Amino acid sequence: LGTMRKMRTLIIILLLINFNLFAQSNKVDLKLNDSISLTLEKTDFKLANQKIDYYKNIPIGINGNIIFGTDGDLPKTKLTKAILKIGNKIIQLEIKGMYNPWFGNEINKNHIKFKIENDLLKLKILFSDGAGSYLTEWIIFKNSSTRTILSNEEDIIINQFY
Repeated sequence: LGTMRKMRTLIIILLLINFNLFAQSNKVDLKLNDSISLTLEKTDFKLANQKIDYYKNIPIGINGNIIFGTDGDLPKTKLTKAILKIGNKIIQLEIKGMYNPWFGNEINKNHIKFKIENDLLKLKILFSDGAGSYLTEWIIFKNSSTRTILSNEEDIIINQFY
């Protein structure tokens, strides 16, 4: 009986270690330079109260927006927040249609590029959870931003990011 209890305890400990190793972080805070930081947050995608559009049994839209970040299946997570902080200014970035933004504990920092020209900032992020990669670009001027690219097209990703 003592050996069974030890085995059960060992199994529980191993399971807890595995859960921690493979746990995903739902929030990423990145310092892009001395005065610019980026916060990204994701949550689990919940199917309830969602209108899914299909084409040949493949989900292509959610609530009237094209899905980015999947590879023919429903998303597992949804990007719920993208905030750029420049000094004391906080700028909300457009995130509509963006799913499965990263896998694991954080986004790959090599997938983030930004450039400042005069007062114009261009921020490009290559999002991916493995299969459903997509590129997003935002242009930020003063207190305003607009998303100028949201694409999973390979040639656009290569031409715009690499």
